[in-house]
Amino acid sequence: MNDSNLPNKILVVDDDPAVGKGLIGPLKQYKIQVDTAVDLESAMYLFNQNRYDVALIEIDFGPLPGLALIQKWRKHEM
Repeated sequence: MNDSNLPNKILVVDDDPAVGKGLIGPLKQYKIQVDTAVDLESAMYLFNQNRYDVALIEIDFGPLPGLALIQKWRKHEM
């Protein structure tokens, strides 16, 4: 894959911290910044403060199901 096709920054939303931490190392070699959120407050804060090329969201995210979180973000004005 061409490096120009890779995202610069991704957000991982999962209540298991090992998921996000497990992606940091492998993606760092491609110069991809990985931010992680393990709770709803962190996810909302990071989303409001940054622009992400990709967001990986756990479907069964405890505080707010992943699809509901996506709907909330879609309604959010950038």
